[in-house]
Amino acid sequence: LLPAAFFGSEVFLPLLLQTHHGLSPAGAGAVLTFGSLTWSLGSWARGRSLAGWSDAGWVRFGACAIGVGVVLAGLLALDGTPVAVGFVGWAVAGLGMGAAFPTLSVLLLRLSAPHQQGVNSAALQLMDAVGVALVLALVGTLFTALGGPATSQSFVAGFAVSISLAALAAVIAPRTSPAPPRLASTHPVALEAPGAA
Repeated sequence: LLPAAFFGSEVFLPLLLQTHHGLSPAGAGAVLTFGSLTWSLGSWARGRSLAGWSDAGWVRFGACAIGVGVVLAGLLALDGTPVAVGFVGWAVAGLGMGAAFPTLSVLLLRLSAPHQQGVNSAALQLMDAVGVALVLALVGTLFTALGGPATSQSFVAGFAVSISLAALAAVIAPRTSPAPPRLASTHPVALEAPGAA
């Protein structure tokens, strides 16, 4: 969900900045640099557990940051929104990805048996790639159906899909906490009488 929410919006940002705000390709691409830098910052903070949160807390923070960042970036589709709002928004979204994405990878390795770590890591990467591809196909279809780069509504629809995915990720973030160990049995064990055959 998180990669799909992030990349489902990132794909539109440079085009939006060029068509609706008159930025050059280099200027429009600079917003992606901001997101990359804060992604690194989020990963650094997560690696040192600076906030002292649980895994679920980091994932929830990341999902919320991505959602807030996409909302701010989506405001660029409205007339009169300063370009700086989009840059700040994408920096926030990048911070969220940096906080949540490595958390999920490390959690997967921690919960996997040693002989299953490679298979599970590959499955996670495959699901991320498939999820992003499906969301890009969906938002691309909506974008084209609503008029493409000529209309603000087409951009808003794409951002709305990403916001929905980020919100869903925030809601289900507690599921990333490992389940408590289950007791083998809740019934008392019957002891054999001494001398029984």
